[in-house]
Amino acid sequence: MAVKWTKEQKKVIDSRNRNLLVSAAAGSGKTAVLVERIIQMISEDEHPIDIDKLLVVTFTNAAAAEMKERIGAAIEDKLIQNPSNPYLHKQLSLLEHAHITTIHSFCLYVLRNYFHLIDLDPSFRIADETELTLLRSDVIKDVLEKHYKLKEDEFLALVESYTTNRSDDPLEEIILKIYTFAQSYPWPKKWLNNQIEPFNVQTIEDLETTQWIKVIDEYIKHTLSDLRNSLCQGIQLCQLTKGPHMYLENLKDDLEQLDAIIQEDGLSGFYKAFNELKFTTLSRKRDKDVDTALREDVKNIRNEVKKTLEKIKTDYFYQEPIDMVEDLNRLMPINQKLIELVLDFMEEYRKAKEEKNILDFNDLEHLALNLLVEEDGQPSMIARELQEQFDEILIDEYQDSNLVQETLLQSVSKVHLGEPNIFMVGDVKQSIYKFRLAKPELFMEKYNTYSTEESAYHRIDLHKNFRSRKEVIESVNYLFYQLMSKEIGDVHYNESTALYNGADFQASEEEDLDYTTEVYILDSQKDIEDVEEDIDLSQREVEAKLIAKRIKELMNPDHPYKVYDKKIERYRPIQYRDIVILLRTVSGWAEVFSDILMEEGIPAYCDTASGYFETTEIKIIMSVLKIIDNPRQDIPLLSVLRSPIIGLTTEELAMIKNSYSESEFYDALMTVLEEPFENHMANKIKNFFIQLKTWQDKVLYTPIHELLLDIYQVTNYYDYAGVMQGGKQRQSNLDMLIEKAQQFEKSSYRGLFHFIRLMDKLEKYQVDFGEASILGENEDLVRIMTIHKSKGLEFPVVFVSALGKPFNKQDIFQSINIHLELGLGPDYINYEQRYKKPTIAKKAIQKKLEIENLSEELRVLYVALTRAKEKLILTGSISSRTTLAKRLEKWSSICNHKNIKLPYNTVLTAGNYLDWILFGLMRHPSAQNLLETIEKNNSIDQNTFTEDVDFYIRALNLEDIVMQDVVEEIEKNKIKDELVNWKYDDVQDKEWMDQINHKLLWEYPYKNEVNVHVKMTVSELKKASMEGEEEIPSIIKQDSEMIKPKFLEESTYLTPAEKGTLMHKVMQYLPLDVLNDYKKIKEGLNELEEKGFISEKEKNVIYIKDILAFSKTKLIHRMLKAKEQNHLYKEKQFVLGLKASELNETYKSDELVLLQGVIDCYFEEEDELVLVDYKTDYITEGNESILIHRYTEQLGYYQKALEQITRKKVKEKIIYSFSLNKEIYM
Repeated sequence: MAVKWTKEQKKVIDSRNRNLLVSAAAGSGKTAVLVERIIQMISEDEHPIDIDKLLVVTFTNAAAAEMKERIGAAIEDKLIQNPSNPYLHKQLSLLEHAHITTIHSFCLYVLRNYFHLIDLDPSFRIADETELTLLRSDVIKDVLEKHYKLKEDEFLALVESYTTNRSDDPLEEIILKIYTFAQSYPWPKKWLNNQIEPFNVQTIEDLETTQWIKVIDEYIKHTLSDLRNSLCQGIQLCQLTKGPHMYLENLKDDLEQLDAIIQEDGLSGFYKAFNELKFTTLSRKRDKDVDTALREDVKNIRNEVKKTLEKIKTDYFYQEPIDMVEDLNRLMPINQKLIELVLDFMEEYRKAKEEKNILDFNDLEHLALNLLVEEDGQPSMIARELQEQFDEILIDEYQDSNLVQETLLQSVSKVHLGEPNIFMVGDVKQSIYKFRLAKPELFMEKYNTYSTEESAYHRIDLHKNFRSRKEVIESVNYLFYQLMSKEIGDVHYNESTALYNGADFQASEEEDLDYTTEVYILDSQKDIEDVEEDIDLSQREVEAKLIAKRIKELMNPDHPYKVYDKKIERYRPIQYRDIVILLRTVSGWAEVFSDILMEEGIPAYCDTASGYFETTEIKIIMSVLKIIDNPRQDIPLLSVLRSPIIGLTTEELAMIKNSYSESEFYDALMTVLEEPFENHMANKIKNFFIQLKTWQDKVLYTPIHELLLDIYQVTNYYDYAGVMQGGKQRQSNLDMLIEKAQQFEKSSYRGLFHFIRLMDKLEKYQVDFGEASILGENEDLVRIMTIHKSKGLEFPVVFVSALGKPFNKQDIFQSINIHLELGLGPDYINYEQRYKKPTIAKKAIQKKLEIENLSEELRVLYVALTRAKEKLILTGSISSRTTLAKRLEKWSSICNHKNIKLPYNTVLTAGNYLDWILFGLMRHPSAQNLLETIEKNNSIDQNTFTEDVDFYIRALNLEDIVMQDVVEEIEKNKIKDELVNWKYDDVQDKEWMDQINHKLLWEYPYKNEVNVHVKMTVSELKKASMEGEEEIPSIIKQDSEMIKPKFLEESTYLTPAEKGTLMHKVMQYLPLDVLNDYKKIKEGLNELEEKGFISEKEKNVIYIKDILAFSKTKLIHRMLKAKEQNHLYKEKQFVLGLKASELNETYKSDELVLLQGVIDCYFEEEDELVLVDYKTDYITEGNESILIHRYTEQLGYYQKALEQITRKKVKEKIIYSFSLNKEIYM
């Protein structure tokens, strides 16, 4: 069925010969539109383009592969309609080599083709991040060591300012962070050199022209404007009939002072105005006619204004402007030295990589940039060649591009030629990779400048969401209309940027399906009564229980929630796989959530991106490696001693230490081993140290991954981990350690010491692998994942949880803040007098980072909420330091706010996602029940934008969550007691008891056949029938020397089965007419050895006299006669179909069993058959009946097979015994 495109989508697909920016909202089908645009471009009737003339840049390799797959499928669909179209066939063949790729793969393509122009060794490889982590660490230590030797004053001042007495780590981290920031700029050295001059300010006027002051000025003006509106709102409340009129003059005075500050211009003016700011005391007059709630509202407004103004004064006007100038000047030489260190590191790191002939991803970008862009910023000759190669450049997820990528792709476009040909698609509201130095500003610059009309620089907006129900869309719009703005979020969320419903869900036959967005607020400080004292649950556990309770309600087997399945085009009961729990971070949360859900009987899984190094099994094995490298490390040594590998108890460890308190623990253990007495503890220690010495010897020549395998095997720890709780996951983690060791061995580093060092560095710098994934895509369980990982995905039911988790603001409080545009923001540190204070540069960058980080967090929240297709459920906990009532009281002024958009300063004060959710809900009718707790009305009549938007909002406490569990536990214990104390004689209903017994005592009717396979050999049947009987030895005797142990020499011993096979092989290949000649038999055996049919060892154990004895029997004469008539057959294979009941009288089933076997020999005689079977079993004369008994069944199957195959009767069955040298007739 053809896709029905919207008018805007059709425009995107059909527009040509322009720069086109597509602002595609969540769920708007941007990938489908992009693929269709490519398909149309390569298959349109006029001027089609070969697919290898397009450069399609995606964000990940997975996205590139998916896009290729989609395009390939679309081309194949068109070929079905038009199979003779040669152009489509050509596109399909070109697709594999089409430039549908990531930016790094494109850079690699450029370097592979033009390496000779920059003197690059073409055999370079892309280094693994683990190898680069070690290399950077080595290089930076060498750089610092070099400068320590030079003893420069500026360097020593830098060290004193930014290191500790114990380590240079803080300075190393600063250098690496600055280096990383520089790499996101097209010309890193230029950016670094530009960070010195801003500190060269001589006057206050110079300072006021800096970018730092502009940032502060912009923030203050925004905030003052908000505060002015708040004061005006307070004045209006004072003027109401029951308003607090006694506060009116105070607020008017505040407004006058605020207006005076707003009129100020320049740093000195602001400094003076803020330091002269004084607030009058609120009137203490009482008036019984004044509404108490209005009085509290006005007081809250004024307190918030005072608090905000005081904070601005404290943050930015804590010292006179001239002192700010002096601080920056004092820092200039130190900052200059810091930049010199970064440049030095950059050069030494480049040399180290060049020496190893490796590149990292930054190198790919910058080397490609050097090839494509001239120093003046113009495209190079190579770029011009590529401009001719590509007719259009298409960029997916454009909001996540950075300056380097932008410069690269601009250089190979035809924009410089006046022929714009770049297609960009993305959604700045979903730009959530600022931490990777993405620049959503690039998207917004084009968004604000490109025309929505037909033009060479054209913008098309896709607003319709085809993913979610209107209830989800309306909830998202309701919140973000209030929260997201140009200042916070980088987008003015309004009618032109909001989501619009485009999904077509069939109407459900069930009228009670509720798609209302639910909000659950856990108020942990609310008074709790009648809750058992022994309930000890953390906030995270209680929130997890809340989620589990709601999932159980959704999954109720008697009345399950229904979701619409587009594949089957109907509603079906919800499954666990339809549910996802989204978290801002899984660290510290996912394990708690997963454990609680599993306890509640809900299958759950989290594919974490962290926590690998914290797992018990990895900690123990890494400790083993560390003591192999150096046993004099107390923590790893104690870890191994206490672990299941050795199993010493804490009491035993304490006893050892107390006995030798003056010694290091390793020496104490050595002393224990030297003691003359032996006990269980000493033996365990002794055995381990013997093994430790073996490993220490092996490490000199054994690869790390083989050493790990040996540790797993010798200690049995791998198997032990497998039987622990979560054993499969633990073994997968240990397997991953093997993989990491193998990767390490492919790097330029070698040896156990470097591997341990690498793993320590990865843990230190939080380069975590995450626990190994053991989850299949289609498993029916609840997923727990980060919001970042969910981007691009969709789920019927989405829980967005842990909303009360505070925002991570660690990067704002570093000793040096870094910003791509504002540069460096250091503290001024006087190390001689041992004090420090922030510079105005740092304060400006801190505020810029705070606003940018909050903007990013708001976009992350938008991504989370737009993952839901049918049901959105929000959960969060109020911090234990406060209560919901206090939070609502603090924000109560929001209820009187008349504009849809919330004040800038209010949005900026949020400490977590839950704050924003509550900000947005304060004016919604559904929040009235919450506001009643603080005797507040939300003035619903002032807000028309609440129409048709519904929320279910509920505040809960611990009692609400756990009391149901307590009741259920009591009921379970009651039932358990009844069952434990149940007496058989108490049975009242015999009929029910008979039915129960029938069920419990039922036996499978075919239990005797459970070991019967569909296909069996005659030998297997024979063995089954002989079970319990002794094995009959072979007649081939063994020399006494043949019983030497295997470790002394290769054994010449043959098992009875091997001997039987050997004799059958001889009888098969030796001609019958030579069996009466010893010499010819010998020659025949030699020939069989030469041809590889038998080995020398086998040849030497053949007893030739037994073969000669066979040649004297009557049987051989009959066989020779049959041979002359071509009626002799050897080693005849067969497959016979029999009912299972025919195989054994105890079998009841009539299922068909295929029986296969090999008949040694048979011959035709007088139109009937004679069956011959050779046996080597050792039998004494007179015991022929043993063989007859043993092989009657086997030869019976042979007879059935022959008669069925040949349609002739078997008249005789003969066993020839090489032990008795005679025929035995059956």
